[in-house]
Amino acid sequence: MHRPVRILALASLWLALACEAPAAPRGPGPAPRRADKAALFGDPSLVPTREGEQARREIALAQEIERALAVLPSVVEARVDVELPPRATRGRPRVLAVVRGAVDADESSLPARVLTVAHAVVGPEAAVEVMVERSPAPDRRPEEPLPWALGLGVLGLGFFAGVLLERTRKLRGALIVRARR
Repeated sequence: MHRPVRILALASLWLALACEAPAAPRGPGPAPRRADKAALFGDPSLVPTREGEQARREIALAQEIERALAVLPSVVEARVDVELPPRATRGRPRVLAVVRGAVDADESSLPARVLTVAHAVVGPEAAVEVMVERSPAPDRRPEEPLPWALGLGVLGLGFFAGVLLERTRKLRGALIVRARR
């Protein structure tokens, strides 16, 4: 009687330890970064040139607009590019803002808010173009049921605990009877 119970207990213990959640799928890793203005001119240790200083100023203005837009509750993500005219010419600065709005955000008022922020940072003479993307609705998946192996392992552990409690009770009863003699 003891041998089958031990085998069943060991099998259920092994089954419980062998059942674990499947490993999360690993992606290919971060995408390689493209060469943009920040990658080319963002390092302040570079030898200063007029073009480099202008590019760093453009990067700083774009980051300032992005930080200001991140404060808005209707904006999920913003990517901004600023192009200043060369110093020798009289041109208008250009701002391109790609903004992803929240699911419940009012898309009609979002460009006006972005325009206000861009004009406050770059100046009122800036030509601002705003592109609004809508955030996709959150994907709601139903919960997965427990795998059969995990359920069987839990059932085995429950059986093992029941047998252990029953044997402890019998052993305690036998010890009490011996103590009375």
